[in-house]
Amino acid sequence: MFNNPLIKRYRLSAMRPAQVFIYIAIYLIILLLMGIINEKSTGFSTKMFKDIYFQLLFIQVIFLFGWAPFNSSAAIRDEIISDSYDFFKMLPLTPAQKTAGILVGKNLFVFILAAINFFLMFVCGIIGELNLKLQFQLLVVIIAVSFFLNSGGLLSSIQPNIRKNEAGSRIVIVLLAIFGLPFLFGAIDFIDSGKQLEGLAIHFYNIAIPVLLLISLFALFYSCWMIKGSLRKFTYERSPLFTPLGAVLFMLTFEIIILGLFFYQLKYQPYRGDIYIYGVVSFIPALIIPFASRRTCDDYIEFLGRKQSLSPNINLKAVLLGRSNMFTWIAVFLAWAIFAVVALFVSNKADKFNFMTIAVYFSAYLFILFIFELFNILSPSIKKIGLLLGFIVGLYIVLPMILGGVLDNEHLVKYSPIGLIVLFIDNEYVGYNFLIGYMIFNLVLASIPGLFVFGTYLRIVQTRYQMK
Repeated sequence: MFNNPLIKRYRLSAMRPAQVFIYIAIYLIILLLMGIINEKSTGFSTKMFKDIYFQLLFIQVIFLFGWAPFNSSAAIRDEIISDSYDFFKMLPLTPAQKTAGILVGKNLFVFILAAINFFLMFVCGIIGELNLKLQFQLLVVIIAVSFFLNSGGLLSSIQPNIRKNEAGSRIVIVLLAIFGLPFLFGAIDFIDSGKQLEGLAIHFYNIAIPVLLLISLFALFYSCWMIKGSLRKFTYERSPLFTPLGAVLFMLTFEIIILGLFFYQLKYQPYRGDIYIYGVVSFIPALIIPFASRRTCDDYIEFLGRKQSLSPNINLKAVLLGRSNMFTWIAVFLAWAIFAVVALFVSNKADKFNFMTIAVYFSAYLFILFIFELFNILSPSIKKIGLLLGFIVGLYIVLPMILGGVLDNEHLVKYSPIGLIVLFIDNEYVGYNFLIGYMIFNLVLASIPGLFVFGTYLRIVQTRYQMK
């Protein structure tokens, strides 16, 4: 790995003697201050080393959850700022070598400091009589989450049209806020309260798994997805992040994991609102995948051209429908719906009302998808179409809730997909006949952009035939 020219290049930049001396001096001064302050507070005791352990843990979070992911996410930006991005793309390296070169090379000095910090943590943990099992689990979860954050930071930065003043690292801040500090402070509070975090387990399906181990496994699993995404972006820079098959597989794996986390509660501790909370959480990727898998009008024309060159008599209409964004996104929804039905049977709530609820959300999702696909295929020719379509979707989601609050009419709130799910979770009454009517209402709405979408598909096919 260390023969990778990117690692050598970044190493020479990051480990300049003057720079290394400054960082090490700051780190040593912090260690000295920690020792003096803790010795004055608690004296030279077991508690002193236990306190220092958690303070070093906080430093480790800064190193691996903040500094390293920022470096990873800034690599492409730095290439653009230094006007060397074109050279970077022409390097005779595989996508895997470029990915490893950035993740390791940009963070080599950080990882060296982190290794030293881990050693000091271990020593303080031993002297502070911290459980070895806990120390090992914390070590594993920190490394796993750091890998997840670094992979996400790199993936977020690989954008063909990124501007020089864009850091591409906003996602790192969000992920740090979600996974880093709450976990750290929660763990410290849990241990200080006298509880054994290393023995705390949660159920994944019917198997009790230590919570730290489970977090590590999930972080590593989704890190692999992000690494695969980086490899794809380095190979096909302007292509969507997900292929149609990749989008469906990602949705399926996410559903397997989320159902596993909710399974025990749904089966043995059922509550009406729990099934709807599961539905909301498990549906999140279905709202994100369309953005990461969308193909433009030009992509359609190019794809039809490749198919036409291989088989001149091929039915381009059928080919386009099978490759269309709509087909992929509906398949993603069906993946969610299958697991939602399984969850209903697990929680003994498989009745016609909940099946109709799934149908209602499919009709609402269909309307939003048609609007989004209309944006994809019309935006090249109508520059401001996104503003109009976004306004329409905003009205569809928010206006019923606003009117329901202003007019103090709960019935109006039901006409918003978000308002409806809130009523479900709050155990408010929603009639079966209303669900039928709302589904029909959504389907009528969806038919309007749907006609425009399929009409545009036909024009794309005709354009391809004319280009031949």
